[in-house]
Amino acid sequence: MKTKLFLICSSFLAVIAPVKPLIYVTILAILLDTGFGIWRSVKKNGYASFKSRKLSHTISKTFLYSLAIVFVFFVETYIASDLVAHFIAIELILTKRRKIL
Repeated sequence: MKTKLFLICSSFLAVIAPVKPLIYVTILAILLDTGFGIWRSVKKNGYASFKSRKLSHTISKTFLYSLAIVFVFFVETYIASDLVAHFIAIELILTKRRKIL
């Protein structure tokens, strides 16, 4: 059971490998936004305005944004590319290699 779970997790990580940099940038942007929000709140109203309840929304925001990026990646890779290829079935001449006789 442990090896099957490891195989499933490693397969999923291999599939989303092209999206990892986008997820990292999103997490970094959310952390920067949170940091500046805390700084601004404390600067404007003092430490009494800092509430951990509002800070807990950061975790759900990070999860939802990352999930949305992965979802759009899957839609583009596995669904939209097939639909576009179905309607536009012209091979690009510049990408084909020519055989020299």
